[in-house]
Amino acid sequence: MGDLRVAASALAQRAWLSVRGAARAVVGEDRLGRFLDASGLRALKYRFSLSRRELPDGGTILYRPHDACIVEEVYDRGVYSGETIGSGATVVDVGAHIGAFSLLAGRRVGPKGRVLAFEPSPKTYALLERNLRANGLPWIKARPVAIADADAEVDLYVADDPGNNPSADTLTSRPGRRAVRVRTLRLDDVLAEENVERVDVLKIDAEGAELRVLDGAAKTLARTRRLVMEVHPPAVDPAEVRRRLEALGFSCRTVLDSEHSVILDAARA
Repeated sequence: MGDLRVAASALAQRAWLSVRGAARAVVGEDRLGRFLDASGLRALKYRFSLSRRELPDGGTILYRPHDACIVEEVYDRGVYSGETIGSGATVVDVGAHIGAFSLLAGRRVGPKGRVLAFEPSPKTYALLERNLRANGLPWIKARPVAIADADAEVDLYVADDPGNNPSADTLTSRPGRRAVRVRTLRLDDVLAEENVERVDVLKIDAEGAELRVLDGAAKTLARTRRLVMEVHPPAVDPAEVRRRLEALGFSCRTVLDSEHSVILDAARA
């Protein structure tokens, strides 16, 4: 039933985009946007595009059709395994998306631990916040920023079309994508502000900005015990990431190697 609902939601999303595209061509983006907001149609569409899943640890997660693969990655395929996350641990989630890994980590660290989650995409961040509130885990703190190599205001390229992978909003310019302004921060600066002295698990999924994250995280990496990172070739060379991590004293293994991404699990040797 869950798969059927996701498929139906995807079809509805494509129909919505087709109608919206035609209307935008006639009245323009700004007038259409004001109408959708004032009429409540945008909020109604968003509400009915969501599915809910009960999680094995007793929590729940709301997700959009194109988020299903991310939820499955965490909870069904165990790509970002939480087995090494213990009670009281400190976990940092760079590219938290809708919160699948943050929720898993939050359940494991418990109230004596903490999870810091970072997600720059405005619509995705709104759903992340909603999932965190619904699960009642106040020791998870989310911030609507991108982690990179500088404190700056930059463009994030977002996709509304399911065929253009809206799960992969990126700091890298992409033809046909809408640009929204977001703030970037260095991980070293954020964790100093949060008084984080050690990181038990650092998860990074930065959609092509992996090296920029590492460039702003020298101090963080020195006090990180384990790192799980999704690398996105050809934008980033997984071999280069591996060389950097091994030079810092991490022992790396490949968890997933597909055409579009490579996931590395790195632990202190």
